[in-house]
Amino acid sequence: MSFIDITVLPIALPTIQRTLGLSSLGLQWIVSAYILALTIFLLAGGRLADRFGPRRIFCWGLVVFATSSALCGLSETEWWFIGARAAPGSWRSYAHP
Repeated sequence: MSFIDITVLPIALPTIQRTLGLSSLGLQWIVSAYILALTIFLLAGGRLADRFGPRRIFCWGLVVFATSSALCGLSETEWWFIGARAAPGSWRSYAHP
């Protein structure tokens, strides 16, 4: 899932830029937000899985990941898209059994 999220973005970036009217800085943040959030929250995901159980955290991670991915599709502004793009990265680290 992470591989798809990281590799599909370069294909969609020109369309996203035209649709939302993004600046070049906004494009850089869209690419970096997911990886940055994934890196920051990776250890926290392991700690939560130890505390509450890996299955429960995995299920919550999938729900948040799907919801935030839908928010990316519904976004109308640059910062809404960037925030919605960062959320799957943070919860993807929790959805690691």
